[in-house]
Amino acid sequence: MPRLMQAERPAPADAAPLAHHIGQEVATGAHVTAVRFVSGAMAAALGDGTVRFWEPGLAEPDSIVAHAGAILAVAAHADAGTILTGGDDGLVCRVGLSGVHPVAETGGKWVDAVAAAPWGAIAWSAGKAVTVIRSDGTRREIDMVSTVQGLAFAPRGRSLAIAHYGGVTLADLRARPSADRLMAWMGSHVAVSFSPNGRHVVSAMNENVLHGWRIDDGADMRMSGYPSKPKSLSWSPGGAWLATSGADCAVLWPFGGKEGPMGKQATPIAFAQALVTAVSCHPVSDAVAVGYADGAVVFARRGDDAVIPVRAPDGDRVSDLGFDAGGHLFGYGTEGGRLGLLDLRGIGQ
Repeated sequence: MPRLMQAERPAPADAAPLAHHIGQEVATGAHVTAVRFVSGAMAAALGDGTVRFWEPGLAEPDSIVAHAGAILAVAAHADAGTILTGGDDGLVCRVGLSGVHPVAETGGKWVDAVAAAPWGAIAWSAGKAVTVIRSDGTRREIDMVSTVQGLAFAPRGRSLAIAHYGGVTLADLRARPSADRLMAWMGSHVAVSFSPNGRHVVSAMNENVLHGWRIDDGADMRMSGYPSKPKSLSWSPGGAWLATSGADCAVLWPFGGKEGPMGKQATPIAFAQALVTAVSCHPVSDAVAVGYADGAVVFARRGDDAVIPVRAPDGDRVSDLGFDAGGHLFGYGTEGGRLGLLDLRGIGQ
């Protein structure tokens, strides 16, 4: 089984904090649930039910009220100008600068997870129930034996991964429910992600561990050694590496080749004195954005010790961060409600 590789810390000078923040930063007054990018703007979903759309060059983001409570789950929608949101008010919505477009109502049950596929399919969960709307508009209702914590569409559109207690179910979107597969592993699985090539599926557990499966034959792997729960997962371009949070560095697991990380060591980068809480791989390079529990944000690069400070630590835990599809824009959010936006073209990226 692969285990975390032990490594010496780089010289402290590599991670010296800045006295200021790069780019723009504003206070929103509410916990930032997630950060996504749509049509050249950052879309930040907040705990007060609003979505803040922020375009580069504008002093403040536009605010749209989407839910009557906290937004709990977010996915980028196939419609380039909108995101899919789920809230504790029981609503599933598609939200863009044009407004809020209700999709479904769960009867007051919290919407714990949402997913959206590039070809137009969407899914959400409320309690033990999962609803899928395929790209042709047909629906499938899936009843699970336990509460669903995470959803993810396979890159080729054949299945929906459903994370729950006892493993991950791969729901077949083309056939009868009898074709569904349970990738079993004892414990609570709280997030799930497919590798970009569709060969592996990886879940984050409610323990300090990840679990993965090779889909072709069901071979599984346990990725352990974390001091905290690795809740943030991000794939490098092409899926050669999986970056994760949960340690005092970003942990990169190798997924090149058929075996994935089985029998291999992980690569740690961007060591700090605080736990990593969020990671996001740059879409076209080896860079990884890393956010920490102390509020710091850095850009790091696999293969060397290069670290570029982006945000100074201030005690405000980073809750999410990410790049746009072209890697030109970068944004982050914190639990204390700070939003940051960087136009990387403006700083010579």
